[in-house]
Amino acid sequence: MQALGISNADSSQRYKAASYQRVLELTIEQGGMAVAAELLERLAFSYLVGNDDHHLKNISFLYDPVFKLTPCYDVLASSLYRSAMDAPMALPMLTNGEPEYYRTMGNGYYSGSDFVELGTKSGLFERAVQNRIHTLVRKTEKAAPSVIQASYMPDDVKQDYQNLVEHRVQLMLALLQDFSSLPFLTKRER
Repeated sequence: MQALGISNADSSQRYKAASYQRVLELTIEQGGMAVAAELLERLAFSYLVGNDDHHLKNISFLYDPVFKLTPCYDVLASSLYRSAMDAPMALPMLTNGEPEYYRTMGNGYYSGSDFVELGTKSGLFERAVQNRIHTLVRKTEKAAPSVIQASYMPDDVKQDYQNLVEHRVQLMLALLQDFSSLPFLTKRER
């Protein structure tokens, strides 16, 4: 995170030094909206697949030849091995408090609208964020069962993992607008 001016020399600060909103704002400043939108999509994906350990040291950038995200790494289903009382993400979502749905519902889970709120408060365009999140959730919903079943996890863990992903997919879709009538989505993405 030194690339964005956030000090993470002290590894104990990797969960406290910034919010995802601040990281996205700085990413827009350094790399532009496309890089920030990709990072937001990665954060949403981490949530969908139970990677609640997406902290500052798991967000990296390259400057060669332009500012961009590095390939993903350390994306694990850590939620399977934590208490349900633990935070669903490693960093605070917003700089000043939690997103509206998360704060209002108090159920310990984020929804699609929380990620849209994160994106828009960071400076991304709402419609573009909605489109990316919706497409990501639908692709994850479609691909996850076969990927999980093909894994080497024990069968009982596979079922727990499938349940976790299904639950988060439903939460992410429940509060996203119905995009089926919007012209910017192809039929394949609906």
